[in-house]
Amino acid sequence: MVDVPNRPRGLPLRLRGYDYSQAGFYYVTICTQERYCFFGKVIEGNVHLNDGGKIVQSVWDDLPRRFPSVTLDEYIIMPNHMHGIIIQSGESNTTKPAPVLGQIIRAFKAVSTVRIRRSLWPEFAWQDDFYEHIIRKNGELDRIRAYIVNNPARWSILRDKHRE
Repeated sequence: MVDVPNRPRGLPLRLRGYDYSQAGFYYVTICTQERYCFFGKVIEGNVHLNDGGKIVQSVWDDLPRRFPSVTLDEYIIMPNHMHGIIIQSGESNTTKPAPVLGQIIRAFKAVSTVRIRRSLWPEFAWQDDFYEHIIRKNGELDRIRAYIVNNPARWSILRDKHRE
């Protein structure tokens, strides 16, 4: 299951006053609408991506080309969500300023949604928002990387709807 804390409606999800374009490590979780399984299956602790999952992987892998200040760290695409660590350099090698985290995620969601809807499922959608966490300590980075890598082993097929 996705490790996203419940928060009362109306409370801001982002850290007030924080500059999300500055250099740093950012952990994100992005879920499909209604947590419907569009991206494949987990079999014996291993993720088997379908065509939808492969599109998501391709768009995610392309983020550093689209945003030169971005480097991708550990990530995993699960049947109904994904976890990833984005490293933001805080610098831009163009005349534009470095993008903020929200811009990066919006672009990822927009491109992957268009590609999936055109080729596979017109009803595909991501949840409107996403979970993010600013990683500030090396131990925390190691813990989150381990969480991402081990996510398929914790997957419970019985609790989720699947799409072939």
